Amino acid sequence: EKDIIIACYDDVANNVNNSYKGKLFNDLDHKENVYGGKDKLNYKNKITLFDITTILSNLDTTEEDNLFIYYESHGILGFLLVPNQEEGLIDAKDLSLILISLSISKKFKNCLFCIEACYSGYIGSNYDQFSFLYGVDNIAIITSATEKQTSVSSKFDYWLGNYLSTQFTSNFLDKI
Repeated sequence: EKDIIIACYDDVANNVNNSYKGKLFNDLDHKENVYGGKDKLNYKNKITLFDITTILSNLDTTEEDNLFIYYESHGILGFLLVPNQEEGLIDAKDLSLILISLSISKKFKNCLFCIEACYSGYIGSNYDQFSFLYGVDNIAIITSATEKQTSVSSKFDYWLGNYLSTQFTSNFLDKI
């Protein structure tokens, strides 16, 4: 666990509307609590482009390490959204340049970046343009949607009255 950094907007587990106080589930049987608790979170309630840049730039990694990033939030064409809109958006160009900079700085051997967000395909296609210019070929980006698609919610929990996951995330978790 020392090599895992969890950055998330921690607003659901202890929300007054959560029927299972202090717990989160991604399956309908409510058997496995996937919320590790506040002590497992490295960065809480503040996920901005600056925070992502800081987190990734300060990784204690070498050119022999592989990096896996999983980002799940909302998106609009050209941007990933952060939970608190007042703190800005994550621009596709800026994100691409951060990843390329990390690669050039030898912060990893290979990077797999999975993005679960509407219109996230734009991030991947934008990155492809920049990676070609800089000759970077050790980053793969997998997105849940094309630049013209929304992502699709799945696993509606009638007991809780909301969706527990998306098709992309559910399928991804089932395969790993």
